[in-house]
Amino acid sequence: MVSLCEILLLNPPLVNYDVKQHVLLLDPSGSHLESLPPLGVCYIASMLENAGHDARIVDMDNEKIGPHSLLPYLKKYEPKIVGLSATTSTFYLVERIAETIKDYNEDIIVVLGGIHPTLLPEETLQSKSVDVVVRGEGELTMVELASSILRKKEELEKILGISYRKGSKVIHNRERPLIKNLDQIPFPARHLLKNEKYFVALAKSNPTAAIMGSRGCPYNCIFCSQMFRTVRYRSAENIVDEIEHVINDFGISEIAFYDDTFNVNNKWVRQICEELIKRKVKVDWRCRCRVAPMDRKTLSLMRKAGCYMISFGVEASSNRFLNFLKKGVTIEQVREAFRLSWSLGFETHVYFLVGIPGETGEDIARTIKFAKDLKPDFASFFIPVPFPGTELREMAIKNSWLKQRDNAFDEKGFFHTYGWYE
Repeated sequence: MVSLCEILLLNPPLVNYDVKQHVLLLDPSGSHLESLPPLGVCYIASMLENAGHDARIVDMDNEKIGPHSLLPYLKKYEPKIVGLSATTSTFYLVERIAETIKDYNEDIIVVLGGIHPTLLPEETLQSKSVDVVVRGEGELTMVELASSILRKKEELEKILGISYRKGSKVIHNRERPLIKNLDQIPFPARHLLKNEKYFVALAKSNPTAAIMGSRGCPYNCIFCSQMFRTVRYRSAENIVDEIEHVINDFGISEIAFYDDTFNVNNKWVRQICEELIKRKVKVDWRCRCRVAPMDRKTLSLMRKAGCYMISFGVEASSNRFLNFLKKGVTIEQVREAFRLSWSLGFETHVYFLVGIPGETGEDIARTIKFAKDLKPDFASFFIPVPFPGTELREMAIKNSWLKQRDNAFDEKGFFHTYGWYE
C-alpha cells in the first residue's frame, strides 16, 4: 500500500540490523537498555507540518531496520526528500542508508543534519549520495529547504545554514542565527512515532518520553562535541505544557530530561519544579546534572516535584584528571553532591571515563574504587573518544595518538573507538 509523503525523516540505527551480531549496547536478552524518541527529527517534523508540508518519521533504530531493509518504506512513502541526522558514531551507516535511497531513486534529495555533518560539511559532501548538509539547528532551515525544493525555486544560495555541491565545488552558505525564543517551536511530532515502544530499562515505569528544556552547554570538557555554547531556555510553563501533553495524549509514565546539562541555571530548574507542583502534575522524572552548581534548596524542590534519579557526569576520581578534562569541578564537590542526593532520597547514576590520556592501571583502579565509595545506584564507564569538534581530538592529532581510518565502523556495523590506536 502506497502512502505518499513529501518528506521522510529517518532516525538512523545505532548498529546494522541487516547483520546478525552481538552488540555491547544490548543486554543479555537482546533488548536495548533504552530507546528514546528522536527529538531532533520530531522537532523538524512538527515545524514542517506547521508550514503545510506532509512529513513522516521512521525510527530505524527503534524499529530495528538496517540500511537495506529501508526499501519497503521508500516504496510505501515515495518521498521527494529524505532527511537524516548523523553523529560520528552513526555516520558510516547513514552513508549506507543514503546509498540505498539513491539506488532506489536518484531523484530523491538526501539531506543530512546533526553534529557530524555540522562539524564536517565538506567531508560529508564527499559522499555523492548526500545532496545537502544542514548545519546547526535544523528546524527553520529544513522548512525553507523543503519549500525551495518542492516548489522547484532553485534558491539554495539564499538559504542560511546549508552546504551543498555546485558542480565540483562545495558551497557553504552563511550561518543561520540561533533560535532565540524556544517556546515558539511546536512540540515534537510524537504522533508520527510508536510512543508505546520507547523505554528506559532503569526507569520506574514505561513508556518513557524524552524532553529537552534547554539547548546548549557553556562548559568546556575536552571530550565533548558541542554545537551550542550559548544556553537557551524554554519557559517553565511551556515545558510543563509538554509534560501534560505527553501524559494525557500518549500515556507516558515517565519523563527523561535530556538537556546537555539540566542544572546550569538552578533558578530555572526551580521554576520548572514550582510549575509542576502548582499544577499538581504527578509524574516520575530524571535528569542529567553537573555536581556543581548544586544546592539543597534546588534538590529538595526537585524531589518534591517528582524527580527521583539524577545522572552525574563525574568522569574522573582525582582533581588532577578533572582539571585535565576541564570539568570545572573538584572531587570535594563530587562527594558533596552525592551526600546531598543521598540525604534527600534520590537514586543516583554516575558516569566515568576510563583510559584518559596519562592514566595508569593504578589510576583506573582508583576510579573503580571511587565509584564504589560514592555508592551510586548505577554506574557507567566509557572510553574517551577523540570525536571531531573536541579539544581531545586536537590534542590527539598534535601528539600523533591517532590511527587514520576512513570511518568508525567495520562492514558489520561494529563501532570502533574513532581513530585511536588499537
